[in-house]
Amino acid sequence: MYIVAECRLKEVLKQNKIKKHEVLEKLKGEKLVGLKYIPLFDYFKDRGEGDGKCFRVIPGAFVTTDAGTGIVHMAPGFGEEDYKACLEHKLCTTSDVVVPIDDDGRFKEVVTDWAGQYIKDADPHIIKNLKDRERLVSSGVMVHSYPFCWRSETPLIYRAIDTWFIKVTDIKQELLKNNEAPRWVPDNIKVKRFHNWLADARDWCFSRNRYWGNPIPLWVSDDMEEIVCVGSIKELQELTGCGEITDLHRENIDHLTIPSKKGKGVLRRVPEVFDCWFESGAMPFA
Repeated sequence: MYIVAECRLKEVLKQNKIKKHEVLEKLKGEKLVGLKYIPLFDYFKDRGEGDGKCFRVIPGAFVTTDAGTGIVHMAPGFGEEDYKACLEHKLCTTSDVVVPIDDDGRFKEVVTDWAGQYIKDADPHIIKNLKDRERLVSSGVMVHSYPFCWRSETPLIYRAIDTWFIKVTDIKQELLKNNEAPRWVPDNIKVKRFHNWLADARDWCFSRNRYWGNPIPLWVSDDMEEIVCVGSIKELQELTGCGEITDLHRENIDHLTIPSKKGKGVLRRVPEVFDCWFESGAMPFA
């Protein structure tokens, strides 16, 4: 049975060469919210809260009727809008997002049928699997815009990774209060533009996964339960016992370790570097 946006019904029927059909009912999308469904694959059947777990219909203002069927699949680990919607409906948490693909673009063990396979290589096998189980209505090729790496000449995929954040939301009210003191010219910038920007401020991701840049001075245990934030060159020298340090670039400090105070062996520096905008904001204080 098809559930499609009315404006695309004819298009969908034509694509799948369906000449005879019967409209069972016309209803608004909100009537579908809460309905449970049988997933194509049940790798994550135990995730989520409440009746229906994660395989249920949730609302989303970003879903449109000019493309697709008016219903979209949510992948919180691969898109910001998907992440926000699933977070709101408790299908994931900020520290537990479904990302079944590793750094090399290969399926992890949880995807038992294609574990270890590169995602693009697995496409034809997934299509065959759906067809063999009579779960596929039609397949075809669609030309559309897609992210591409000009260096490696390979397609890219958006994927959530672990990063470091400043919890701006905890100090938002202080930021708004401090904005009241300065005299702004013109005044509407203060009461509208900058105020609104601060009011909508979110937690700030300040880490970057690059080689070049100022190293983030966090030394952590393997289980991430012990974290030491080093505040100066002198402190780093004392904690590591390394002697004089004249250059803080990562090739000169990444090998330095700090003995654990909790019996966790040694602490090592996290691999990330600072976002350059963090450095710009820190410059006046330096």
